[in-house]
Amino acid sequence: MFQKIIKQNKNISVLYFVFLVLFSAHRLVMAEIIKYNVSVVNNTISFGLQSLILWNLLALAYMTVSDQLSVIYEIKFVANAKAYLNKEAFKSLLYHGKNVSASEGSRIFSNDIDIILDSYIQVIGNIVYYIASFIMGVVYLFSIKWIFTVFILLVSLTLFFLTKIVTTNLSKVSMNYLKSVSKITDSVNNLMKNIPLIRMFRMERKMEALFHQNNEKSIEIYSKSNIITKTTEIINDFGTWLILLGMYVLGIIMVKKSMVSMGDMFAAVEATSMITIPIMWISSIIASLEKSKETRLNFESFTSFEGKKQGKISLKGEIQSVRVKNLAIGHEENTVLEGLSFTLEKGDKVMIVGESGLGKSTLIKTLIGLICKKGGDIFMNEVNLEELTTDYLDHIAYVGQENFILHDTVLNNITMYSEYNKEKMQSAIKKAKLEEFVNKHGLEHILDENVSNISGGERQRINIARAFYHGGDVLILDEAFSALDPATSIEVQKNLLEEFPIVLSILHKYEEKMLIEYNKRLELVKDGVVLRRRSNDNG
Repeated sequence: MFQKIIKQNKNISVLYFVFLVLFSAHRLVMAEIIKYNVSVVNNTISFGLQSLILWNLLALAYMTVSDQLSVIYEIKFVANAKAYLNKEAFKSLLYHGKNVSASEGSRIFSNDIDIILDSYIQVIGNIVYYIASFIMGVVYLFSIKWIFTVFILLVSLTLFFLTKIVTTNLSKVSMNYLKSVSKITDSVNNLMKNIPLIRMFRMERKMEALFHQNNEKSIEIYSKSNIITKTTEIINDFGTWLILLGMYVLGIIMVKKSMVSMGDMFAAVEATSMITIPIMWISSIIASLEKSKETRLNFESFTSFEGKKQGKISLKGEIQSVRVKNLAIGHEENTVLEGLSFTLEKGDKVMIVGESGLGKSTLIKTLIGLICKKGGDIFMNEVNLEELTTDYLDHIAYVGQENFILHDTVLNNITMYSEYNKEKMQSAIKKAKLEEFVNKHGLEHILDENVSNISGGERQRINIARAFYHGGDVLILDEAFSALDPATSIEVQKNLLEEFPIVLSILHKYEEKMLIEYNKRLELVKDGVVLRRRSNDNG
């Protein structure tokens, strides 16, 4: 992940790390200027006011400028990293049919990406800074007296392994906390959507109990995570104090024995922070990396396109047939049906029937690629769907039970930003029974963000008009008439069946006269499907 981010932002990445390393030397500069000032006080070097002021101002300028530049490029680097992660997550949702709940999708953009930025991307920057600081500090102290370096390294290694032991399970604890927060979010979303139903059935106490249970679990995990983090900080503080006091003791002993000068001692103590600060932060760095580990792995899995190969064959001509062979369908780990085999040809008008929960909607969404299949094959004109480019979708029209509406004009909601054709538009509006709405509001009427300014039936007819406008060889209908009155539903449905050569439809509610135009019935049963020509009886 980090390598890809750097590859996307090479110039900014190089400048960021260069200025970061330069700034990491600021305490080395401070140590040298302290050593110089102490030498002036002890008359080890000649006193000159101009020289004293000049060297101190130069040190101040170096520290200030390097600090400012490192901060500027850190902001640019992290902002570009956020843009990249947002783009990858959105692309995964948009193009690759990832099946996640609304709360999971929201969590990725509102929570997971920020965790990756704060506890991984910026932490790697800190690692570079502290490694550079640590190496410079070790070399500098070794040049003054090797015993300083040995003392600090012994304490550093001890603290490192102690911190690693404490933070071993932090990543799993943090991911469990995120999952518990998702459960709370789901509870709140469920409450907001179903308040009338909850009140009608007097379910307030039951919902409160469920929320309390999820909330208590979340708080328990939250507390456990914080205990681990704070414990590492205590270990951290202890190590810092031990090194600082130890350096003063060693320095005083060496000054008394004339092994080092007073200036060397103060410089060594100042340079000690180049090692003690990385030690102080090492526990936090390890904790942050462990905390974000599960989130990073989940994000990489979510945005991974392995196994989803892009086909290279373009569909030639119209779709003459759709063949399904040993198809297995389902959601995530759950397989709803398997062993599905049937063929649809030009002229087939098929209604899908079956008990609730057998996977009627799942089958339809799998056929058009909205849900990834579990196994088996789908063929268009005897070409495997996996070998086809996505251009085949231009030949398929889809109207679902959840009507897709953009916050835009009626015109753009029907054309979907394709080229406008007046004759096609007039025909689509007429066949979808949308004339009254368009005559009243016009095609430039803006549909608001929550689509509260139009009815459910109007939303459904706009989606149906979209299917008429774009046309195609295959029409997929998933309870596409549930918001229409029976008379309108019959007329619109008849128009659709006449328009499209192959039709596959799930009907939510219907009368027998609505089914006259269907010539086949696809029956979903537990062991697969039965495709039969429809007789004139009620079956």
